[in-house]
Amino acid sequence: MGQEFENFKKLYDEELRQETPTADFIVDAAFRFLTEGNVIDILELLASDEIGANEMFWKEINRSPVSDEDWEKWVYIVGEVSHEEYKRNMREKIELVRNNVDPLEKSCNSVFRAQ
Repeated sequence: MGQEFENFKKLYDEELRQETPTADFIVDAAFRFLTEGNVIDILELLASDEIGANEMFWKEINRSPVSDEDWEKWVYIVGEVSHEEYKRNMREKIELVRNNVDPLEKSCNSVFRAQ
């Protein structure tokens, strides 16, 4: 496990110790620290989640565009970084997750995406 995962795990653990932990914070941190080397570790940690972050994370993955054409239409409101930079970064992270789930999960996720 690399430093990015350790940083995420530390934030994750700190957030869970809060009086009212928020799933939003955990999901944002998961995307921020997600790398090719730790994608499985982050998915496994999120799978043990009890506050809804795992479900929120997968909703973000499943509602995100799939085709190049759909990514071109994707609009996301961001503050500190340019829309294009954010879109490019999110696409990389989302495709990284999609490429690291097994085929059965992919078919289940596509069913949820269709609903």
